[in-house]
Amino acid sequence: MRLLLLPALLLLGCTPNAGDTGKPPPPSNDSETTDDSTPPTDDADGDGIPTDTDCDDNDAAVGGPTDWYADNDADGYGAGSGTSACDAPTGAVADATDCDDLRADVSPAAAEVCDNTDNDCDAATDEDLVDITSYSDADRDSYGDPATASTACSVPDGRVENGEDCDDTNDNFHPGADEADCTNPNDYNCDGSVGYADADADGYAACAECDDTNAAISPVGTELCNGLDDDCDGNTDEDSSDPGVWYLDADADGYGGNDTNVAACDAPAGYTASNTDCDDTDATYHPDAEELDCTDPNDYNCDGSVGFADADADGYAACADCDDTNAAVSPAGTELCNGLDDDCDGNTDEDDVIDAVDWYLDADADGHGGDDASMRACQVPDGYAATNTDCDDSDPMYHPGADEPDCTDPNDYNCDGSVGYDDNDDDGYAACEDCDDNDSNARPDGIETCNGADDDCDGATDEDDAIDAGTWYGDSDADGYGDPAVSSPACAAPSGFIADNTDCDDTSPAVSPNGVELCNGVDDDCDGSSDEDSANDAGIWYADVDGDSFGVIADSIAACSQPPGYVANDQDCDDTSGDVSPDGTESCNGIDDDCDGETDEDSATDAPTWYADTDEDSFGDAADSAVACSSPAGYVADDQDCDDTSSGVSPDAIETCNSIDDDCDGDSDENSALDAPTWYADTDGDSFGDAADSTVACSSPAGYVASDQDCDDTSPSVSPADTELCNGIDDDCDGATDENSAADAPTWYADDDDDGFGDPDTAGPACAQPEGAVSD
Repeated sequence: MRLLLLPALLLLGCTPNAGDTGKPPPPSNDSETTDDSTPPTDDADGDGIPTDTDCDDNDAAVGGPTDWYADNDADGYGAGSGTSACDAPTGAVADATDCDDLRADVSPAAAEVCDNTDNDCDAATDEDLVDITSYSDADRDSYGDPATASTACSVPDGRVENGEDCDDTNDNFHPGADEADCTNPNDYNCDGSVGYADADADGYAACAECDDTNAAISPVGTELCNGLDDDCDGNTDEDSSDPGVWYLDADADGYGGNDTNVAACDAPAGYTASNTDCDDTDATYHPDAEELDCTDPNDYNCDGSVGFADADADGYAACADCDDTNAAVSPAGTELCNGLDDDCDGNTDEDDVIDAVDWYLDADADGHGGDDASMRACQVPDGYAATNTDCDDSDPMYHPGADEPDCTDPNDYNCDGSVGYDDNDDDGYAACEDCDDNDSNARPDGIETCNGADDDCDGATDEDDAIDAGTWYGDSDADGYGDPAVSSPACAAPSGFIADNTDCDDTSPAVSPNGVELCNGVDDDCDGSSDEDSANDAGIWYADVDGDSFGVIADSIAACSQPPGYVANDQDCDDTSGDVSPDGTESCNGIDDDCDGETDEDSATDAPTWYADTDEDSFGDAADSAVACSSPAGYVADDQDCDDTSSGVSPDAIETCNSIDDDCDGDSDENSALDAPTWYADTDGDSFGDAADSTVACSSPAGYVASDQDCDDTSPSVSPADTELCNGIDDDCDGATDENSAADAPTWYADDDDDGFGDPDTAGPACAQPEGAVSD
């Protein structure tokens, strides 16, 4: 009996508390205790995630915490800075791609609709939807004001797609409206003219101007020196903008001075175009005057020098130069064989000039010299000849070209190395019978051709009946093109004749295939047409498709007269829109409306206001704004940021417990803050709360604590911090009542012999008396 009671008592003394795992307790820190156990692992489930960051370190399939984002609009997509946790906080999701977490109809899964909102969160607004340009129609005449253009996915009420109204405050004004006559000054039909059509598109009707065929002529035209009444005031060339300058010629020598001038289209009487007279009071002074000699000190010819002017600029004055019109002739000139006294030494073409030629003595005076004697000279000296080819200069019967009497004479009279009856060219005719015994084509029965030779030995060369004689045409106007109606055959062109026969008017040198076509009603270039668009002086006209009086430079044609639909102005940058021209009003539409080379300038009439977004959270500062068609760098359309120095503060931010109004709603640290903790009611004031009575707030509400471990919030003596007693109550909230470890549990001793007295060596505490144990 004794052996059985002791284990029971031991068990009574070691009863585990509720929640014990049954595992041995961790080793104490007693310095006398030896710990031979293996240190606990940092990754129990071996999934590579440390224990302190693993959401379940006993399950390798479970990883670390997830980033969760507030989903305020419950559309399945979150936004904001996010919170890392193993389990999703209430109202949070793992996706952070929502661009507006206050609207459930805006998310990456939403469809884009025409509402000026990025519905599908792709950073584009109303994309892939048809943009429509509309205009305000204040007078409800179905025509809008072109200055009010805006683009949207649909046409709002009060706006129309036609922007051609010239007065949107009066429904009598619109394209197509009736106009009465020239006495009514109103442009009802918005075509830029009043009463009648404006043929030259200059803004003035035919009845209101003096020439409706020329856009440069109108009541606002600029008067020019052209013989036309450009400004329609009834006068011609008055006060023109391009007058010539004429100078008073007081001495009537044809040259004016600088003292008096007038501007006029034509020279007034007594005026000239030149202002180069150096003395307009004396007609002997002018640029063309002669200067007498080197002793006269007067500068008659106004060239800045006196008497000794150097007209040919060769460094020698006229009085010292033998020819002051030729810079190659002067005392320093080089003498040449040219009939001039090049070096001004009083002699002409001396024998020692550098280009003199050699002449040969012609002793027999037959016109051919021999090799015996020669001399250099510009001109042939008496008794000399230019050649030295005479084979016997003592007998005039011997020389090149001499006749040889007959075929029986053995003498080489013509110095050709053969005697009378030789046939050097083997043409069947002896030298004495042949006119050229060195050319087999030249013989008495030869055929005359145009080659400079007497082919048929008839004593004539290149006659007009030569087999290859050409046809030549008269060129009476000497323009290099002949008249096909006037021709003559010949080997060489007769005087006044040429090979060309393509002149269409041989009386005018300006008219020929090489002529320059002009706008003059004449076929200047002989192509069969007059005044073609390619005429040299044809004007350049620019297409005005949109009828705004401004043409486009990319579509131009040349023509002698203005074609329909074309204007002289090339300043239109978009000829498909009548609203776009240098007179256009700039709007925010991606178009250079006023053709100034810039698009959507900040001065555009409909440019919106943007707000500085210093912290780049997509919300701007209302106190820092700029006006522009498109968002400047660092600016956004929203002005609702309450702190533009912090990207974590904006209407799109998630409120957190940090004493900051994170979401710019005017309140800080609301109970709905993402990280607001849960607090538990502590009715009994023991610093432990009731899990069944809780609230969420950034800071502890009165009567609430962070712990939810109180198992009886009506008693301040019951909590996890209290001591368990033998009173039938779970004083320490560990889930067990009156455990053997209760502070006031009595000690019991095994009474194996049932004699009412226990064994002191078998003691154990317990609130209730164990069976077989006694208190003694």
